[in-house]
Amino acid sequence: MSIRKVALGFILFIVFVVGVPVFVGTTLWVRMTDLYRGYSETEQFVEIPQGAGTADIGQRLVDAGVVKDTWTFRAAVSPVFRISRRRCTPSAATTGVAVMVS
Repeated sequence: MSIRKVALGFILFIVFVVGVPVFVGTTLWVRMTDLYRGYSETEQFVEIPQGAGTADIGQRLVDAGVVKDTWTFRAAVSPVFRISRRRCTPSAATTGVAVMVS
């Protein structure tokens, strides 16, 4: 093998091993820390059954249009991001969104 092929292989390896996770992490971070812009509709209720798991809760919120997508929701509730969460989260009174547990 020539040195050029080895160098190209190494560069591609670095791009995929470092570049792809950095891109995915940056995308999730930007979506999680996106500023709240308010809702144009009236208040919205989402019923969550007691004992529902994180995946089910996330899917219900995505289906109702409260959360952008399940990946962002899962990243936001992940213990990895708990330290870096925003200090102030909007309440149901200011957002018009209330989550009811049945």
